[in-house]
Amino acid sequence: MKPFLNKKANISNHNVIMPNKYYIISSQSSLLTKKQIDSCISVVRYYLKRYKKKKNFVNLVQFNVPITKKNKGSRMGSGKGKIKESISNINMNSVLFIFKNVKEWRMHKIYKQMQYRLPVKIMLKFR
Repeated sequence: MKPFLNKKANISNHNVIMPNKYYIISSQSSLLTKKQIDSCISVVRYYLKRYKKKKNFVNLVQFNVPITKKNKGSRMGSGKGKIKESISNINMNSVLFIFKNVKEWRMHKIYKQMQYRLPVKIMLKFR
């Protein structure tokens, strides 16, 4: 029986640990942008492209804070401006990614690349 996994859950409240899976967990609180997570997802897809099952990982980061910015030469008034990017508030010990059916050496390579690309200290855990 599979445990229920809600992708829309708030990241700070989502610390569900399932057996026989790898977890990437943040070791400190920080803000992450969508570009940073997208670069991590591209690394994961590069290392997992030879697997037959496409659902080997789950991204649990939810971007809920939009950042707006006005044009440089605009005058006062006329609103806040266009949405520039979305960010997510990451708390300490929150699960960022869950991996299943991945070999240990491949998971270690993914972890090293994510350490390089994310501004947050992360941990790799196996259960």
